[in-house]
Amino acid sequence: MQTAKGAANGSGEKSPVVDCDSIREQFSKTIEQVYDGVSDGPVLGYGVSGEVHKIIHRINGNYYAVKVLDMTRVKTEAQMQQLRDEIDIMCELDHPNVVRLEEVYETPTRVCLVEELCSGGELFDRLDMQPLYRYSEEQCVKLVRQITTAVAYIHSKGIVHRDLKLENFLFESTASDSPLKIIDFGLSKHMKFDEAEHDTVGTAYTVAPEVIRGEYDAKCDVWGVGVIAYMLLCGDPPFGGCGGPEAPMEIRANILEGRVVFRPEQIWDSVSEDAKDFIRSLLVTDHSLRPTSYECLSLPWLKQSNTDSEDDGEVGDDDNSEVDGREIKYGADRNKNCGEDKSDNNDSNQPTNLKVENERKKWWKVKWFRSKHPA
Repeated sequence: MQTAKGAANGSGEKSPVVDCDSIREQFSKTIEQVYDGVSDGPVLGYGVSGEVHKIIHRINGNYYAVKVLDMTRVKTEAQMQQLRDEIDIMCELDHPNVVRLEEVYETPTRVCLVEELCSGGELFDRLDMQPLYRYSEEQCVKLVRQITTAVAYIHSKGIVHRDLKLENFLFESTASDSPLKIIDFGLSKHMKFDEAEHDTVGTAYTVAPEVIRGEYDAKCDVWGVGVIAYMLLCGDPPFGGCGGPEAPMEIRANILEGRVVFRPEQIWDSVSEDAKDFIRSLLVTDHSLRPTSYECLSLPWLKQSNTDSEDDGEVGDDDNSEVDGREIKYGADRNKNCGEDKSDNNDSNQPTNLKVENERKKWWKVKWFRSKHPA
């Protein structure tokens, strides 16, 4: 079976109306009849479910990336469901900071996901190429805003990524101002607002403490954004786990403790307090006190790049913003997200009052409010 998302011509534009015979001919072809390099093209990387090759369309000459998933490795129904979830999720997504799925080819032995080609390389490698192995704060705020915008977008679709890390962000091109795109939805999952996940998944240096504990929601991605911001500013992870000397149990203990230390001083002394506050607010071990991905976009550090919002494909800064005609599940619906009672009868719900009190403890929200409404 072959399916397609968007254009049949691989250009990202809608094709003109064609007759049924043309459609039938296109969808009866194998991927090798449409693209060169499916099996022997340059290897671009390795995902959770398979390797990625660079391919070229035989007719229009455009380059793409293909992720080839070996179905013989799928042994359980859970693995099959994970594969279905990845494809379903990618078919839903259309955003400047999210890699685009072009086509899906399926045979009894493999599934091939044809995606847009991001030729600029991984954020991880680009960070390693920076002077002193870190970005300037001006560069960093633009990158983190794109990352946060992408995360807020997928959260608005009810999707949690569950494996945010430097390696899962690619630059569209080698240009210095290239857009950044989130990739690899192999561990992603649809989640409902009131639903908790229990699978321990992710990567050692960005995994959230609640994931380690075994009960978490979409805010585990927000923790990942905080870790990435820290790394982009100084070059090292805040809790270890990225090629350092720390043992796995030490990394686990560091994450569960969640103590953020800004060292070495000679690097962090030149970083603004807004940047440090942003990181502190995201790396809170109690995820109920952590901002949502949508709320992160209104924190002072990211607000300073509002002039770039159109280029970043921003979700939106207004509290009443909508995505695809719906409120953002993990952000814009503040009353639901914060546990506040919309009714006037507050005395009838004692637990709600406790949650409201927790809201007042969110120092980052007070700081955000003051910056938005100066005295």
